[in-house]
Amino acid sequence: METAHEYSDSVQGRASLVHRYALWWPLTIGPLGDLLVYLAFHYGWDWLLNKENNETAAIIILPVSLVVALFHASVARNPLHLWLAGFSLVAFLRELHFQGTDDGVWVALLVLLVWAGLWWRRLVGPLHEGRMLPLLVGTFSVYALSLAISRRMFRDIPGLTFEPELHIPLEEVLENVAHLMLFVTVCAGSWRPIVKSSER
Repeated sequence: METAHEYSDSVQGRASLVHRYALWWPLTIGPLGDLLVYLAFHYGWDWLLNKENNETAAIIILPVSLVVALFHASVARNPLHLWLAGFSLVAFLRELHFQGTDDGVWVALLVLLVWAGLWWRRLVGPLHEGRMLPLLVGTFSVYALSLAISRRMFRDIPGLTFEPELHIPLEEVLENVAHLMLFVTVCAGSWRPIVKSSER
């Protein structure tokens, strides 16, 4: 028969497991963004689906994320937020749509990947601080979903209603959802300076 102590440990173990899974709520944001677009289409919220409105919003959100990421990196001496500032800059330049940005963005993303590889040991600590990892994975999952929609990867799925009419609004709205998640991510994490072992 289970003792009171064993029962308490079992309940705490289940609660801890639920808490760990709950931290990954950012992975639900992409599908919820899709649902928002279908609701906007159904109820006639044209302002939300308008391409120009979404592009204007992106040009506002990304510079703010860039500034916050740089400020966070300088205050906390956090290499992860410095890297996120670089990503914010690349995303912002992509939104400007001038000649050469399409190819330039892929080159810049490759540079960011190399940078992350070289700094991996420095990034691991801040990455596992608080909710940073779920937020970052959630943010990039929405960017990936937006990219997949822009490539029309879901157009042949049976039963996917209104895909021809909605693939552009879906792409634009999800991009802005990802930009907003990026802003939340650069605000997250400790603002206390990271102390190197040599400084302790």
